[in-house]
Amino acid sequence: MTGLLDANQRQNIPLAEVHDALQQKWATLSSEIEQHTSAPPMRANTSTLVVITDQGSSVGATRNTLHQLAAAIPSRILLFILDPMCAVPSASIWAHCTLTSRGRHGGCYDVIEVTLPPERVAAIPNIVAVHRLGELPTFVIWSGQTDLRAPGFEGVSTVADRLVIDTEGFDEPLEALRDYAMFLGTTGSGVLGSDLAWTRISTWRELIAQSFDPPGMRRFATNIRSIDIAYDESQSSGAILLASWLVSRLGLRPVNATSSPSTMELRATAGAAGSRVTVNLNHSHRAGSGIRSVRILARSGASTARISIFKNDAGTSTARVESPGMPRQERVVQHADPPRQELIAAELMRYTRRRIYEDALSAAAQFCRILESHA
Repeated sequence: MTGLLDANQRQNIPLAEVHDALQQKWATLSSEIEQHTSAPPMRANTSTLVVITDQGSSVGATRNTLHQLAAAIPSRILLFILDPMCAVPSASIWAHCTLTSRGRHGGCYDVIEVTLPPERVAAIPNIVAVHRLGELPTFVIWSGQTDLRAPGFEGVSTVADRLVIDTEGFDEPLEALRDYAMFLGTTGSGVLGSDLAWTRISTWRELIAQSFDPPGMRRFATNIRSIDIAYDESQSSGAILLASWLVSRLGLRPVNATSSPSTMELRATAGAAGSRVTVNLNHSHRAGSGIRSVRILARSGASTARISIFKNDAGTSTARVESPGMPRQERVVQHADPPRQELIAAELMRYTRRRIYEDALSAAAQFCRILESHA
């Protein structure tokens, strides 16, 4: 068992006084820790974690996620809350240390929570510059929806070594993917970009790739003809990224896209005389299930192969492979749906560009532009 010790929260601190107030708080907490463990606390921070969110019901959930994340990745946390009702920026601060069941202290971290009006978002880089931890990496998580083309978004991103967004939180996920592709392709900051919508589909990508592992299936991997993906609005962005990943991995070029309230049809080709693939994204009204199924049809010569993957309600998926000359293969596997803090942690532990993700994002952006040209 573990417990959490923290110095009492201090609120409504002018930004100019945050540094001194935080030093006082650590002095108070250090004294308390020494009473329990006979040793001063040690802060083994590995990064500065910057989170930006809007004022509202999600703030409590964001705080909870950050506390859980700090246990896995010890960090100084800078939480910026954009509140239209806020007239003058102010800060609240915490300092935390965990205690083990044996009375020893574990990780320690602090939180600087800044509330400011949305029009003052340009001040965030300067605040981060003052309070970031030396040369340690700075990760920026933009929680919720924002204008990815706004100068404020680009300005905040200049302080990030890695930027994490979640396009599932946008009203128009396809447009968000297009704007994010444009941002990552044109920014001069060298920021590494991540999208939690991509991280969520890791199990789907693994199951699809594994379906082509049997020797009898390998010839079908480059001969896919159609893909059908069923999903609900909770994972619209993930469904688009999954389709775009398949298109980009096959080396295809988006050539057409049409959309209706229930279906989006995407077409891609390898060239004038090359293979053509049709992707049907079928929107389901059954809320909360995310991506529900993926069906793939492939042809090699006169032979046809079918791959069907269904997500079950019990947290598992059934993957079925059917092809002439081999027995039908079916397996049931655990379908990982990690909580948000684990998704974020997985992205923050990556220190290189994700070319496969960027290729999929680029394909999604091309489909979006095609749809816009038809409007």
